[in-house]
Amino acid sequence: MKTIYQRLKPEIKIKLNKSARKYNTAKRLKYTLMSYISWQSLSIDNITEFFIYTDQYAFEYSGTDIIFGSTFLTPDKK
Repeated sequence: MKTIYQRLKPEIKIKLNKSARKYNTAKRLKYTLMSYISWQSLSIDNITEFFIYTDQYAFEYSGTDIIFGSTFLTPDKK
């Protein structure tokens, strides 16, 4: 099973990696995403940091997008 970090869309992963080179909190978020499999396991703080360090704006997404994270992740291959 892939981690959240492995399932991130490429353009989002690039932004996160760029931020992780600059900011320790972004690096910590990256490691958090590497340790979880389910988006629902993330805390509100983690999701807030995700938006900050990937240059995403919460108002551009629906509540469902934010709760389930499917907009930010590549689909699981079965």
